[in-house]
Amino acid sequence: MTALPLLRAGGLGPDVVEPIRLHVAAKRYLVSTDPAYGPSLSDASRHSLALQGGPMNAEERLLFMAHPQASASLQLRRWDDLAKRPGMRTPPLAYYLALLEELLRDQRAPERVRIA
Repeated sequence: MTALPLLRAGGLGPDVVEPIRLHVAAKRYLVSTDPAYGPSLSDASRHSLALQGGPMNAEERLLFMAHPQASASLQLRRWDDLAKRPGMRTPPLAYYLALLEELLRDQRAPERVRIA
C-alpha cells in the first residue's frame, strides 16, 4: 500500500497505521466468519477479494486475530463499508490533510512533520 510509508513518515504510530495495513486481511476475515458480509460486498470488492486470497482459512484467522490491531482493523473495515454510499459527497483531500495536521499538532508532534 503506497499510503503506509507516507503515514509512518508523517508521525503516525501503529495504532493508526496497522488497522489501515490490515484492511484487506480484515475483509478476508469477515468474509470467512460472517455469512452476511460477503453478499454485502460490491461486485468490485468481491472481485478484488478473489485476487487477494479469498476468505481466510482457520489458520489464517487465528494468526490474524493474534495481531494486536486485529479488532481495530475490523472496526475500520466496517466503518469503511458504511461510507460506501452511492451519491455520497466526499470532501477533497485537502480537507483530510488539514485535519491530519491538526491532529498531529494536538499530539505535540514535532514541527518538522508536514503531510502536504
